[in-house]
Amino acid sequence: MDDVATKAIRDLRIGDLCLGMNAVITAQRADLQTQLLQETRQKLFGRNINAWGSVLPVHDELWFFPNQVRLS
Repeated sequence: MDDVATKAIRDLRIGDLCLGMNAVITAQRADLQTQLLQETRQKLFGRNINAWGSVLPVHDELWFFPNQVRLS
């Protein structure tokens, strides 16, 4: 199982995050969701954007799920 996972992520890159051959995937070291959100925040910080999407209730909170984003 480890062999298959290692081969699958050998050249995997998500944004600036590289999950190369020597990467160890653990909750502490490679939280992909946090990394992706951080990169998105950095790229959008200080910019005006227009976004269209859906607002849905998730665990008693309203979440916005954009399906189209336009940078101004």
